Amino acid sequence: MKLSKARADAIVKELTTKHRVAPDRLKAFGVASLAPVASNDTEEGRAKNRR
Repeated sequence: MKLSKARADAIVKELTTKHRVAPDRLKAFGVASLAPVASNDTEEGRAKNRR
Protein backbone atom coordinates (compact mmCIF):
# COMPACT_ATOMS: atom_id res chain seq x y z
CA MET A 1 0.00 0.00 0.00
CA LYS A 2 2.86 2.37 0.82
CA LEU A 3 4.46 1.87 -2.60
CA SER A 4 1.12 2.36 -4.35
CA LYS A 5 0.57 5.68 -2.53
CA ALA A 6 4.12 6.82 -3.35
CA ARG A 7 3.53 6.10 -7.03
CA ALA A 8 0.25 8.02 -7.01
CA ASP A 9 1.96 10.98 -5.32
CA ALA A 10 4.70 10.93 -7.97
CA ILE A 11 2.12 11.10 -10.76
CA VAL A 12 0.37 14.06 -9.13
CA LYS A 13 3.72 15.82 -8.74
CA GLU A 14 4.55 15.21 -12.41
CA LEU A 15 1.18 16.48 -13.61
CA THR A 16 1.25 19.60 -11.46
CA THR A 17 4.87 20.61 -12.07
CA LYS A 18 5.54 19.64 -15.68
CA HIS A 19 2.07 19.71 -17.20
CA ARG A 20 0.59 22.57 -15.17
CA VAL A 21 -2.51 20.74 -14.00
CA ALA A 22 -4.03 22.60 -11.05
CA PRO A 23 -3.24 20.70 -7.82
CA ASP A 24 -6.77 21.20 -6.49
CA ARG A 25 -8.07 19.10 -9.41
CA LEU A 26 -6.12 16.02 -8.35
CA LYS A 27 -6.13 13.65 -5.41
CA ALA A 28 -3.58 10.86 -5.05
CA PHE A 29 -4.44 7.57 -3.43
CA GLY A 30 -3.09 4.07 -3.74
CA VAL A 31 -5.19 0.95 -3.93
CA ALA A 32 -2.42 -1.69 -4.15
CA SER A 33 -3.92 -5.17 -3.96
CA LEU A 34 -7.38 -3.88 -3.00
CA ALA A 35 -8.42 -3.29 -6.63
CA PRO A 36 -6.95 -5.89 -9.00
CA VAL A 37 -7.84 -5.46 -12.67
CA ALA A 38 -7.93 -9.23 -13.26
CA SER A 39 -8.10 -12.48 -11.34
CA ASN A 40 -4.89 -13.69 -9.75
CA ASP A 41 -5.83 -17.30 -10.52
CA THR A 42 -3.92 -17.35 -13.80
CA GLU A 43 -0.50 -16.13 -14.94
CA GLU A 44 -2.18 -13.83 -17.45
CA GLY A 45 -4.30 -12.26 -14.71
CA ARG A 46 -1.28 -11.77 -12.45
CA ALA A 47 0.58 -10.10 -15.33
CA LYS A 48 -2.29 -7.65 -15.84
CA ASN A 49 -2.31 -6.86 -12.14
CA ARG A 50 1.37 -5.91 -12.25
CA ARG A 51 0.39 -2.96 -14.43
